[in-house]
Amino acid sequence: EQQRILAVNDLLYKYSRMFMAGERVSREEVVEFCDALNLKAVTPELLQQWAAAGRVPRVVCLRNEVRRQLNWTLGCLHAQQSGVRPIVWFAHGVVSLGRGRKLPVDPSAELPALPRAVRDALRFMKPEDTEGVGSMQMFFPECVYTFNDNAVPQLGMVNNAECVGVGLLLAPGERDDGRHGCWFLKRPPVAVFVRPVGTAVSHVAWQTLRAKFPSLPEGCVPVTPRWTETFAVQYFVKQRPAGGGLEKEVKCSMNVRRFGMDMSDAYAVTDYYCQGVSFKLDAWLAHLNLPPTGGGLQRAAVFVVLTRWGAWEHVALLCPLWPAGDAAARDKVIDQFHELAC
Repeated sequence: EQQRILAVNDLLYKYSRMFMAGERVSREEVVEFCDALNLKAVTPELLQQWAAAGRVPRVVCLRNEVRRQLNWTLGCLHAQQSGVRPIVWFAHGVVSLGRGRKLPVDPSAELPALPRAVRDALRFMKPEDTEGVGSMQMFFPECVYTFNDNAVPQLGMVNNAECVGVGLLLAPGERDDGRHGCWFLKRPPVAVFVRPVGTAVSHVAWQTLRAKFPSLPEGCVPVTPRWTETFAVQYFVKQRPAGGGLEKEVKCSMNVRRFGMDMSDAYAVTDYYCQGVSFKLDAWLAHLNLPPTGGGLQRAAVFVVLTRWGAWEHVALLCPLWPAGDAAARDKVIDQFHELAC
């Protein structure tokens, strides 16, 4: 058994070192790696085992386009397994009024509304590109988040550090009509009470924070909404040329600000988040599929993701790297990974 474990670990080492700088890797070696990795797609049996053990899958992905939907899907799955109904809110975006112009504390105040095309583009922007404030968030007890800034390092409130939802302080006037699978708030809550993972909040610090938030649970810190600074949103609109002819998509830009929380749901995370993290035997999946619209993956990111596991037998993919039986798609994946490895 010990020899088998060593052999499996050697396999992970063999495959991951392909993506270390300076390695010479043949196409045949990459073919072997891709075929072996493709067999690591998660199975219904494994998902059932995790569910029976009360373990919620989390995903590390190299593309932001899939993070938003994965966070929503896996967060809802966690809430369902916990037998609770999630509370959901959206960040509030407005046209920037210019440098030095103050915005009201209440985001529902009368402000210039964003055009539909800008709102649509905002939904899919990375929190890193929107001053750390994402478009949508949910809450239920034990929901998993990461902080998006370095607000108070002494209390564990550091960018990319993990925290767990414990309580919620709602704005006045919020009422649950009970008609949906989620409770949708009218505006971001006054505060989300979270427990930092890996950092203990001292009793003195907790007592100090309670002066402003009397309902703050012990060992927790409050995360409150804020207005971001101005950032640019790129979007497209259809316009007809002045001289006539067919409509064309024209790229535009608008400066906006957003009101929301400096934290993100952490069910789908980036390879940057995973640096220094060990997946051990936790329920982690990797999304290593090529972008459908072109582009590719980064060698360092693939290396980071693979080396989060301790053994090849524990590696698991969110989905296969190519459709079953599609030889052309398989060759494209092999070419991409060979290019990364060289």
